[in-house]
Amino acid sequence: MYIEAHKQILRVSHPKMNMMRVLQEHNRTFFNWFRESIFVDDSASRTLRLLAVGPNLNLPTWKGYDINNYSFYTKYRMIKVVCRMLDLVASIILRGIGLEYRRSNNNQFNNVL
Repeated sequence: MYIEAHKQILRVSHPKMNMMRVLQEHNRTFFNWFRESIFVDDSASRTLRLLAVGPNLNLPTWKGYDINNYSFYTKYRMIKVVCRMLDLVASIILRGIGLEYRRSNNNQFNNVL
């Protein structure tokens, strides 16, 4: 009902648009049109009002999880772990040749004699 009504409004307001262009414009503008239409309609159901609000993007997230004694991590967490291991290896190598290894606040590496 709402989809066809929106397409019809687009066809009437842009009579020279071909069907493909109408569909593109519909896909681009439908959500905002739907939201405005629902909020001005006092007879709209609670379900339609919730749809018009859109999804809740505040979701719980985890950096990893365990399944059957196997651990899985996000890409971000794995990169962080690899960087820590590389820092450790670099500090061991530099100490072995007599240099001190420090990491600055802006993630640049400083070697101090």
